[in-house]
Amino acid sequence: MTATKEQGANKPRWPYILLVIPPLLFILGIYLNYSEGQVLDRMLESSGTVKKSEVYSMGHGESTTYHLDLEYEYTVEGRTLIGRKIGLANIMYDTKQEALDVLAQYPVGQDINLFYDPQEPELAILTREEPGNGWMTITLAGILLFILWPVAFLFLWYSRKHRSS
Repeated sequence: MTATKEQGANKPRWPYILLVIPPLLFILGIYLNYSEGQVLDRMLESSGTVKKSEVYSMGHGESTTYHLDLEYEYTVEGRTLIGRKIGLANIMYDTKQEALDVLAQYPVGQDINLFYDPQEPELAILTREEPGNGWMTITLAGILLFILWPVAFLFLWYSRKHRSS
């Protein structure tokens, strides 16, 4: 084996994976955002009633997150359905008080306005303003871009510098 082939064989490949992840997540986010936009555009307004409004926690210690256990009942074409989402994305909260503040808008027994997908009436949300999974994925891609790309480029620079010496 020649010296050039040996150098190529020792060349790390994992930094290239780090370079590819953010753009792929960005493309996925664009697709999700487009798909969610189509769903939001066709949603129809209806009314319902809050049946359950509680907070539960997951994890323990500093990794505890708080989630909404929200249920509302609505009727579409004579069918009674149960909705559980505020927006398209499932949001978790860092403190119990944050979650309770959101739930304060939806006390049990309150009549509410909601939006449902006529093509899939089981999908209902209370607001169109919450960010969807598309925007959250695009944001994650941006954060990872600023973290992973410098790490990958520094490692590639370092390995090239030490390989040539």
